[in-house]
Amino acid sequence: MTMIEDGVCKWHSVEYDPHDIVQGPPSVGEKSMYGDNCSNVIREWTLKGYAFTPIPCNLGAAIDGMKSIQPYFD
Repeated sequence: MTMIEDGVCKWHSVEYDPHDIVQGPPSVGEKSMYGDNCSNVIREWTLKGYAFTPIPCNLGAAIDGMKSIQPYFD
């Protein structure tokens, strides 16, 4: 928590199951929402892990929303 509070770990790492991912090029609506630099949109995936990290893999990645994580924490 100290590293998060100090701003050292300010990025996120997301682990997902690559076998159930639904992704592809952005639609016209997604391009207008995410910008012209958006080249891929992950639409569905199963979350396996989520953590803060000081060294992100993709600085340009953004988490726009999450449907539900509750089943993984019951």
